[in-house]
Amino acid sequence: MEACADTHFAPAARAPREDILRSREAVARQSCQHLADALPHPVMVLNGCRQLVFGNNALCLLLGQDDLASSLGRRPGELFGCIHVAAGPGGCGTSEFCRECGAVQAILGGLAGRVEVQECRMLRNGDHGLEALDLRVHSVPFVVDGQDYTVFSVLDVSHEKRRRVLERIFFHDILNTAGGVCGILSILCDDAPKELDEDLNGLHGSMEILLEEIYSQRDLLAAEHGDLVPRLQDVPAREVLDRVVQRFSSQPLASRRTLELDGCPEVLLVSDPVLLGRILANMLKNALEAAPPGSTVNLGGERAGDLVRFYVRNPGRMDASAARQVFKRSFSTKGRDRGLGTYSMRLLAERYLGGQVAFRTADDTVEFSLTLPVSGPASE
Repeated sequence: MEACADTHFAPAARAPREDILRSREAVARQSCQHLADALPHPVMVLNGCRQLVFGNNALCLLLGQDDLASSLGRRPGELFGCIHVAAGPGGCGTSEFCRECGAVQAILGGLAGRVEVQECRMLRNGDHGLEALDLRVHSVPFVVDGQDYTVFSVLDVSHEKRRRVLERIFFHDILNTAGGVCGILSILCDDAPKELDEDLNGLHGSMEILLEEIYSQRDLLAAEHGDLVPRLQDVPAREVLDRVVQRFSSQPLASRRTLELDGCPEVLLVSDPVLLGRILANMLKNALEAAPPGSTVNLGGERAGDLVRFYVRNPGRMDASAARQVFKRSFSTKGRDRGLGTYSMRLLAERYLGGQVAFRTADDTVEFSLTLPVSGPASE
């Protein structure tokens, strides 16, 4: 091993070329080349000095090389063109900036015998000048002939990061705009001439529905990312059902169909009223879309011990194939680009409200139900 140079973070020492080639042969004898080449993302094996001794085809493609012979012995930051490579006395991993690098931290963890997953934000000199990379890196310990290595894989998540930033900006801006319009309409409704009352109230109601749809999509994305925080409080079960019925009774979706509230016990349950209302609204919306004109859609609630069960029933049938996929994301019997409704019901109910969503179909009736604990979701 070469003499250690100075470093501000990770060890700077490097193995000589003959050791690199010896390690490459040792790793290659493990018959893992074909397996590694079958993987779609770059995978490399690094020695104890964090130097490349083995890589797959995806790494070759990323680096624009036919083979890795000229890259053996280099470290990941040197392979990817990190701008801080020259700032360290011993190259990649040895500058002050490397203390904050998720890639170096993951590699050191792997060499220490731990499985590590980190995020690495890298600025590099690319073909078109300065480029930013957002990487998710995995490091797994790997021992060959008594020598410690780490299997280091890289996944580019730049598109994911960009999308989440754009989503936040979009929801922030559109909610500000739609909320402002809704507020102006509310003022106009109070002071408008009598002949404009009906039109303005209808427009205000439509804007409130639009706002709720935007909030619903924002919260669904937050729920999928694990960022949603439910606001638990005492919720009157009957009032939630009444509000859902009131919301839909005047919508075009309910035209030529009858909404019938079977009843609900006067019970207070600990839940998030907004999330609960969205689940029930999705159930009712699905039922109205599936119910034939002239039919009746029933909804109600019942208490069973420490649980409250809400249900929505509509006349109709669901075939066996659809029934097996009903809660899958993006699956819908209503055509392409649909299917978030049933998926979001289950996600919100089970992950955030401690409940359970189910459905059954029998006797030409489809029923979706939501069962929640009266005392609220169990503490983790």
